[in-house]
Amino acid sequence: MLRFHLFGFPVSIHWMFWLTAALLSGQIDNLSRPGALWIMGIWMAVVFLSVLWHELGHVIFQRKFGARPEIMLVAFGGLAIPHGARFTRGQSFIVAAAGPVFGLLLWAASEVLFHLRPPASPMERQLSGMILVVNLFWSLVNLLPVLPLDGGHMMLAALGPRRQRLAAGIGMVVAGLIAVAAFRFLGSFFMAFFFAWFAWQNYQVFKRGHGSVGL
Repeated sequence: MLRFHLFGFPVSIHWMFWLTAALLSGQIDNLSRPGALWIMGIWMAVVFLSVLWHELGHVIFQRKFGARPEIMLVAFGGLAIPHGARFTRGQSFIVAAAGPVFGLLLWAASEVLFHLRPPASPMERQLSGMILVVNLFWSLVNLLPVLPLDGGHMMLAALGPRRQRLAAGIGMVVAGLIAVAAFRFLGSFFMAFFFAWFAWQNYQVFKRGHGSVGL
């Protein structure tokens, strides 16, 4: 596991992060084609920097609210772990919202940059598309009211811990509908699988009336 510090925050990166980033590049079956390794490498770099930037959004506010946070990059995403602090509902909402907001700001900055200097090569156009997918599309998906996504944590903070069962019920319904829509209309088995898994996790919390939902 790779470990380092960034702006005073401990960061650790599990090897599964790199593996899943490589798989999500869509280039595993194309490695014999010219440029496939370059595309995979650029995609992995965009994912790494974007996820790290997203988690920085969380931990900056966690530290502001009294925590000693650390960042972990794991399979399919990252975690911002707030050691030694208990947040108010308002603080929890801000912490959860900060990650997607940072992602959207990074996408907006890239759009300004590419507007001032339009992509001049196919590789630069692919880079622009990758930044859009990772920082716009993923950020918007992350704002959905589904635990364990940031939007789910924002919803839970707004409703309060006593309404965790309600939050899980909402997450279960929304995740289930998205899973069906992703499979039926987008033909995305990957997205359908993950939202079906989220729906199942939210159902378990809804049934028990308490608990947590994790990636």
